[in-house]
Amino acid sequence: MAEGWARKIFGSSHTIASAGAKTDSGGSAAKHAVAALKRVGIDISGHATSDTEDIDIQSFDTIVVFRPSAAEGLNLPAHAAITYFDIADPYGEEFPVYCATAARIRRAVRKLHAQDVLRRIQSDPAKHTGSHAAGMFSRAAKEFEKELKSLGDQLLSRKLPVKITLGRIGTELGENEQGAATRELANDIMSINEAWVAGKHGDDPPTPQIISALERIIEAYDKLPSEATV
Repeated sequence: MAEGWARKIFGSSHTIASAGAKTDSGGSAAKHAVAALKRVGIDISGHATSDTEDIDIQSFDTIVVFRPSAAEGLNLPAHAAITYFDIADPYGEEFPVYCATAARIRRAVRKLHAQDVLRRIQSDPAKHTGSHAAGMFSRAAKEFEKELKSLGDQLLSRKLPVKITLGRIGTELGENEQGAATRELANDIMSINEAWVAGKHGDDPPTPQIISALERIIEAYDKLPSEATV
């Protein structure tokens, strides 16, 4: 499921692969995993499992580890950014558990995408600047907006309209009296939206503003309530 979400969120600009330590290669995805992602338009019916020995781990610059114990015997590249997803394997569970797990993975991958954009901009600001940096940031902001929309019933006690904007979500959250944590999230959203709107209108925000907005996106993911299922 993680590979399916990563391909959808990161797009064709990245090489995405998944593998398991001591995993039989050529196996099929669990039927509940296939069905859970089919609900959101992701087809993993043709997925085949791979063992970590069957891929060139050293060629990747970002590696996600689901089970730290499984990674202990791997020679992880020193140059790579290593991220740990604290998400339990739903193997053997019923379909609703797979749907809930798919939603947790979705949020984790969206946060990972924002982290990747931030890392690329900071590592080479001369290359990733102007409209290019604004475009990279815009994709991360759009994924954040989608995640907020999926949480409408928890954030604002109602299902949000399909066309509601990030700024409007922030405004409505700020108007709700739900405590300091909600107001802090609303402030983050409005700051993110300010940079995003500038980019939409063709006035590319300066790189420091983009970096600040990306940092707020990454922090905001950890402030969101428990996610709904896919």
